[in-house]
Parts: sequence; structure tokens; C-alpha cells
Amino acid sequence: MSIHPHTLKPSTAHQNRSAIVVSVKAACAGSAATLAVLLGGGCSFHAPAVELASSSVGQTTPSGSVIDVQLSIISKSDQPIPLRNIEYTVEVDGMGEAGKFSGVRAAESTLRGGGTHALVVPAAFASGAPIPAGTPYRISGDLYYLEPGQIAAILYDYHLLRPSVSFSGSGTIGQSPATPATPDARATPDAPKK
Repeated sequence: MSIHPHTLKPSTAHQNRSAIVVSVKAACAGSAATLAVLLGGGCSFHAPAVELASSSVGQTTPSGSVIDVQLSIISKSDQPIPLRNIEYTVEVDGMGEAGKFSGVRAAESTLRGGGTHALVVPAAFASGAPIPAGTPYRISGDLYYLEPGQIAAILYDYHLLRPSVSFSGSGTIGQSPATPATPDARATPDAPKK
């Protein structure tokens, strides 16, 4: 018995495989469109700004002092912004290497759209004597936040994208800042600090 190729009908397995390929292609096209929207196509998201608000001498002991630096985090977006961590360095003039403190603090808050949030970051110094009010200092650092959207959250959780805004400013302890913090918004892959 001979079978002619033109008389063969596609098998059910072949039909199912074709249907799966079409479904996968449609899903990929839909996912790409969704990804474009989630990553900013049509969104009005803006990075927050960080400004130096004030500073004061906190706890003082015979072995050192804590300086509390208050930052104002300002939303330029109409959407809530989950704040993650803040990495910062405070340097106090006239103390040499003992006058430098670097820290990481969890921001533990969500900045409401169009709102302002006060965040106090402590800096501890083993100065052997209290640091007097009026002493000049500088602060610089990076505030890490989460952009809106499920894709952004997944990328953040897997350390693939860490949006941040850099800031710096200077002032004197216990007085208004001489130089307000200057923001520099950027989105960076998570990489070790140098």
C-alpha cells in the first residue's frame, strides 16, 4: 500500500504544537507592550529630591557625640514612591579622620505623591569631647527608592536595577544649612561601591 504525502493530514500533536507557538508569540508581544508601559511609556514618574534641612547635636558622652542630620525628601511625582535605603557620609571639619562617619539606614517609608518626608540620619563620632554647635560639616550620599510597577519591583528585588538620587550639602551643626543638598537622579545597576 502506498501513501501519498498530499493525502496525509497533520497530526493532533502537530496542531497542538502550532497552537502553543502561536500562543507563546502572542504572550511575548503582549508582555513586551506591558513592559514598555510599566517601564515608563506614558508614566509621569519623577525621581525624588533630597535637601539638607537641619542638624543638631544628639547624644553626647565623654567618649563621643552623635550628630542628627535631618533631610527633607521631596516628591516631584504624583505617584507614591517607596523609599528603600539611604547610604551617607558625614564629615565634621577640624577632626581629621575621626570626623568622618559613613552609614546605611533603612528609609522605611513611602513618600506620598507631591509630598515631603523628613528623615533623620545619625552620625556618631568618637571625638573624646562633645562637638560644639556651630561646627561646619558636610553630608553626601545616595537615596535608593522603588519606581512604580511590578517589573521595577522584581528588578529591584533581584539587584538588577537600583534607582537612586545622589545628594550633597553642607552647613554648621545646630543651624540652617549653608549649602542645600543638590540632587542628581540616576538609575544604576546594583554594583559594589568603590
